[in-house]
Amino acid sequence: MATEQGRRARRAWPRRIRRPVLLLFAVAFFFAPLAAQLTGQHAVKFENHALARFPSISSWSFFGKFNAWSVDHLPLRQYAVRGNAELSHSIFDEIPQYGGNTDNPLAGIGTPNEKHPRSASGNSQYASVIQGKDGWLFFGGDAPGACKPNRTLSQEFALINQLGQAIEASGRRFIFTIAPNKTTMYPDELPSSFYSKDCMTRATAKLWQQLGNKPPTGFLNLRPAIQAQQDADGVPIYRKKDTHWGRRGGVVYAQQLADRLQPGLWDGTKVTQNGIVREHGDLSVLDGRPTNDIIPNWKMQRPGIELDYKIAPRPVAKPVTIINRTTPGSVALFGRKTLLLGDSFTDASRNYLLPLFKNVTLLHNTSSVGYPDKLAKAFVDNDVIVLEVVERSVVGGGITLVGPSHLPELVAALEAHPLH
Repeated sequence: MATEQGRRARRAWPRRIRRPVLLLFAVAFFFAPLAAQLTGQHAVKFENHALARFPSISSWSFFGKFNAWSVDHLPLRQYAVRGNAELSHSIFDEIPQYGGNTDNPLAGIGTPNEKHPRSASGNSQYASVIQGKDGWLFFGGDAPGACKPNRTLSQEFALINQLGQAIEASGRRFIFTIAPNKTTMYPDELPSSFYSKDCMTRATAKLWQQLGNKPPTGFLNLRPAIQAQQDADGVPIYRKKDTHWGRRGGVVYAQQLADRLQPGLWDGTKVTQNGIVREHGDLSVLDGRPTNDIIPNWKMQRPGIELDYKIAPRPVAKPVTIINRTTPGSVALFGRKTLLLGDSFTDASRNYLLPLFKNVTLLHNTSSVGYPDKLAKAFVDNDVIVLEVVERSVVGGGITLVGPSHLPELVAALEAHPLH
C-alpha cells in the first residue's frame, strides 16, 4: 500500500510544481525587459518597425499590447534573430520565416491573395526575399501578382483610364506614373532560376510593351529617365539591400514630374552629391540579417523657396497639406493645388518632390481602404491629381483606389464637383 501511495506521490509531484515553474518562466519572459533596463541593457530598433510602446494599464487591450512590448524589448533579441538567420542561411540555404506586419510596409504589399498558392506548412511558395548575385537582394513579392493577378492588364488599364477620364472631364488634370520593380531594372543580377521566375519575366515584358504601345491616360514613364541617369552616373540607382531606389532616384522622379507639370519649373534647381549616407535595407531586415546600404546622398536646392516644414512629411492614410512660399527672385513653384498620391517610392522621394509645389496634399495611394470619404474629398479639393504606384501593384491588378468598391465613389464625387 505504502509503495502505491509513494508512486502516486511521485506522479503528483511534477503536477504540483508545474504551475509555479511556468509562472516563474512567464514572469521572467514578460519582465526581463524591465530588469534589463535596470542593468543598462536597452532594446535596439533593428527591424522594419518602431519598437512597441508600453501600453496604458487602463486599456482593455493591455495584455495583448504588453506581450508585443515584451517581445520587442527582450534584451539582446537582435543577436538571437540574426543568429537564427545566419544558421538558416548556412545550414538550410534559405531565409527564416517571420510573421507579423510592419509600420513601414514595402510598397504594393497588402492582404495575401487567396489565388497565391500555399505550401503544406502554410507558407507561400514564393520566396520573401530572392537572393541575387553579388549580394543583391530582391523582393519576392514581385512574382505572385505577376503570375496570378487579381485583374488582367487590360482590366487594370481600363480602370485607370476610367479614373483618369473622370478627373479630366471634371476640369482637373491627371498624371499617372509607375515606379519600376527592382527585379525589372536589374534582371542580370537575379539568380538563374527561382519559383515563378519565367511567368514574372513574361508579365513584366508584357506590361512595359503595353505601356509603350498604348499607355493609360496621363502616363508618365519614369523608366527611361532612371536608366539614362544610372548610365550617366555609372552607379545603380536602386539600393542593393532595399527594394526602393536611392536618393538619386528621388531626384529623377522629381525632375521628370516637374517637366510634365510645367515647362521651366525645374529651372534654377541645383542638385549636388553631398557625401554618402547609411540606410537600413528593408530587404535585409526581411531576410533576417539587417544590413546598411551605403549610398550617395543628393542635395536639392531651390533658391528662394520657404518650405512649410522642417522634416518632410510622409504619405500616410490621412491627407497632409503643405503650403510653400516664394521670396523675391526665387525659382518657380507649381501654383495649382495638387494631390500627390503615392506609396513608399513617393516616401523615398518626398524631400525632392515637395519643394516643387505651392500647395500640395500628400496621401498614401491605399487610403481608400480605411478613409474613402477623405480620399474623395481630397480629389474634389485639388486641381491636379498625381498618382504613383509601384509596378507590382499594376501588373498584379491590385491598384487599390481603382477597385470596384472605391472607383465608383471617386467618379461620382468628381462628377458632382466639376471645376468648370
